[in-house]
Amino acid sequence: MVKLKTIKLHGKDYVEVKERVLFFNEEYPNGSITSRIVKCENGLVVIKATVTPDIEKPERIFTGYSYEKENSNTYTKTSYIEICETSAVGRALGFMGIGVVDSIASANEVKNATNQQNSLPQKPQPNGFTLKQQEVVDVIKSLMTKKYFNSQKDAEDWLHSRFQTTKVKDLSDMRADMALNLLRDINDNEVTK
Repeated sequence: MVKLKTIKLHGKDYVEVKERVLFFNEEYPNGSITSRIVKCENGLVVIKATVTPDIEKPERIFTGYSYEKENSNTYTKTSYIEICETSAVGRALGFMGIGVVDSIASANEVKNATNQQNSLPQKPQPNGFTLKQQEVVDVIKSLMTKKYFNSQKDAEDWLHSRFQTTKVKDLSDMRADMALNLLRDINDNEVTK
């Protein structure tokens, strides 16, 4: 099978739904992807996606379900139905074997779950940092020992250039997670050098 483009999230490789869909449409021109809303009430939507590799053989299908809550994170305030549909389609294609690397879950699904977790209020630790902020501090310290950042000032400049703040405590959990993803990519690249 053709190797699809992956992105790394939390140390694992995932394929985005768009890559799965493009592959399906190219390799299965007689196929079909459909979705339907199973339930949509009180800010909760459940969608079922069905993938049929060959519409002339409708008995061979793959399904994927997803649910999403409106306002569960920043992205679902306006498009929770679309996000839910994308996840359901990604899961159905994953069950067909398209884009499965480390998990049936797609990159979109993992990002969405992370965003939902990040939108939950976090209690500051005794040192005043939330858990996400503390992770940022820990990765910055690691990069300082590897000499990616030569000083605290270098790390602050890096933060300011990307997040318009020099203080980790000023980062919301969602922005701290964004910083973590960037820092982990840097850290991974430093390890492989």
